[in-house]
Amino acid sequence: MNTHNVNVKTAASESTETRVLRTNVNGLPSGIAQTLAFLGHLAEDGMEEGERAELLLGSLLSLAEALRDAVPDWSARRPRLPFPLVRAWLAARDVALAQFGETGQGAWEYALNDLRTELDAGFYFWRENIW
Repeated sequence: MNTHNVNVKTAASESTETRVLRTNVNGLPSGIAQTLAFLGHLAEDGMEEGERAELLLGSLLSLAEALRDAVPDWSARRPRLPFPLVRAWLAARDVALAQFGETGQGAWEYALNDLRTELDAGFYFWRENIW
């Protein structure tokens, strides 16, 4: 919560419910919605940091794979993606960066690079008729 210019005696604290609700995105396939909800709860779980980092990265890579699989037309250099999936991807970024610190930053950068590589490869395969 931003306490700048806020009366601390009357300000309500942010609950964990508030953070989790920000990951809700309408129009998602159930598997993607579950992955996004899992990310929202992952920071609250009492597991070891290494295990949490592995689950965070796996979840982000799963979302990246879902984005890649949702490309309807590979002929565009920058493929169009369904808006709800893009919103889910950005919500996952927000959770990773806000709730996981350096671990989240590293996991996000790795997953983003993986998505870029997959999208570039998809376009190349289409262009070279490798499918």
